[in-house]
Amino acid sequence: MYITVLDLSHYEIQAIEDGYRYRCPCGELCNTVAAAFSCRKCRYYSIFGGEYVTDIATGEVFGTMPTLMERESRVTDHTAQMAADQAAWKREMAENEAIEKLLVWDDMAAQYDSIDWNTTSRYITR
Repeated sequence: MYITVLDLSHYEIQAIEDGYRYRCPCGELCNTVAAAFSCRKCRYYSIFGGEYVTDIATGEVFGTMPTLMERESRVTDHTAQMAADQAAWKREMAENEAIEKLLVWDDMAAQYDSIDWNTTSRYITR
């Protein structure tokens, strides 16, 4: 399968001319297949990092391209994991907020307890 120039953007044509023709799953363009397979961004931003690399000039795929069912399965798993992480984050934030409120009240109580009411009562007028 060959890709025509019409299928590529100006950016991709420039990248090929500059020697960056290998695209990893996160979309980064690299100058070697090995560099694309070990892309740092893929570790954080792609659920298929390090599995396949595409030559944007020819359309050739290096490695194993996931099937449609594998893609759907991983996206579903990733979405469920993100939802669980978000729920855990919300619980943690609620706990932190409750602890912060207690600390504020404890600080206010300590300030209240530190007042010598015998000496300050003369400043209070009724």
